[in-house]
Amino acid sequence: MRRELAFLYLRIDRKPDAEQEFIIITQTHPDDLLSAALLGFLYLGRNDRSTAMPLLERVLRGKDQELANRVRAVLQLPQTS
Repeated sequence: MRRELAFLYLRIDRKPDAEQEFIIITQTHPDDLLSAALLGFLYLGRNDRSTAMPLLERVLRGKDQELANRVRAVLQLPQTS
């Protein structure tokens, strides 16, 4: 439910509200890699790489290779198959 709310906030360009929801999600559900990636992308969007990278590295270490490749693309890293 929180992720849907965060997506809604993104759709209506309320990034600070979306960020707060993603923070709650990633703290309560550390296995939610999509939320971790999106929160990391929000941080990257405001040039906060030091906060973004631990979240994005979590995604890169995760089991969802498609999502990991999306993160690699944003970070301009080589893709894996």
